[in-house]
Amino acid sequence: MLEVYTLNDVTDEEAVELALGRPATLADEGLRRRASDLRALGWIEATGETRPNARGRQRIVCRVTDAGRDAHMELFAND
Repeated sequence: MLEVYTLNDVTDEEAVELALGRPATLADEGLRRRASDLRALGWIEATGETRPNARGRQRIVCRVTDAGRDAHMELFAND
């Protein structure tokens, strides 16, 4: 999920769909919760923008923070 936010400013729903390569289902709820974990760590933050989801509800768009970018670089430096 962190990689998705590193590459895109997206809503949580969009991030899950990009990570999976398909629309999210209820079974994928755990993956969407990882966005909350990333926010709690300070690795992603709201941009101040919103976008409608598939049901037309406005959702907050998030982006990676400098701390998140640093964490992403550390995580993938070992690959």
